[in-house]
Amino acid sequence: MLSRSRVVGVLVLWCGAVAGGLALQWRYDHTPGAREDSPGEWPRTEVLTRGPTGLTLVMLAHPRCPCSRASLQVLASVMERARGRVSAHVLLWVPGRGNADWHEGELWRRAREIPGVQVHADVEGQEARRFGALTSGHTVVYGADGRLVFSGGLTPARGQPEEGAGAEALLALARREVPGEARADVYGCGLRAPGARARERGSP
Repeated sequence: MLSRSRVVGVLVLWCGAVAGGLALQWRYDHTPGAREDSPGEWPRTEVLTRGPTGLTLVMLAHPRCPCSRASLQVLASVMERARGRVSAHVLLWVPGRGNADWHEGELWRRAREIPGVQVHADVEGQEARRFGALTSGHTVVYGADGRLVFSGGLTPARGQPEEGAGAEALLALARREVPGEARADVYGCGLRAPGARARERGSP
């Protein structure tokens, strides 16, 4: 039978391991993903059409990134509150020679269920490159004049379905309260990272 001092020692070690693990998880969840500068003017694209009036939103996401669920949930909230003042597109990454599984699934269904959102396949991330997106959930918004007014993520951390600074900035833009460009950190899986490429080949 373990002595009291040994039991206390084991408990201290266990608590330390749990605290360390939680700290690492928190740090990962709150570390922004990679990003590039999005084009200041609406780029040439073969997939999307910019809305003739109001704001046009484009979200680039990976359909097998668990963080994308939170991004779509926040997008649904933003679209509901924007009340028709934003035209939105969601582009989901698919491989060039992928099977039908890449074009269907939970995230595709969730995106299609959001009123006012059009969903498209982004073959090999071609559109993501045009918009400077490196991280799943990266969202860009362009005004009626074709100029960039927002670039970043909508959530406050990875996998957290809450409205972050990006969502608040976007809503303010929809209400015409914030002039000019707004930026926010993006939290999600890498669209072009080695881990993402492994998933693209069909790994779980």
